[in-house]
Amino acid sequence: MTFRSSFAVDLADLWEIGRYHEEYLNSFLKLKFPRDLDRLESLLINWIEVQLLVHCQWHLRSLRKVTPKIIRRIRLPYARKRATTARAT
Repeated sequence: MTFRSSFAVDLADLWEIGRYHEEYLNSFLKLKFPRDLDRLESLLINWIEVQLLVHCQWHLRSLRKVTPKIIRRIRLPYARKRATTARAT
């Protein structure tokens, strides 16, 4: 996978994780206590341990590796253009 496709996949998955967080928060608001204590435990384990600590962290680590490459690719054409313009004047 190229760094560009990796970047796109990471951003898309982080967006999807954000949507899941919204669903989890809505689920929390619908809980009735003490009846739903088991459901609360299940939601917290899935939300915090799986989504935040594992899935989200994996994508953030990947973005930390890929982002500098993206920035260099963006800056390179502009740096060349500025250098050419500076030489011409």
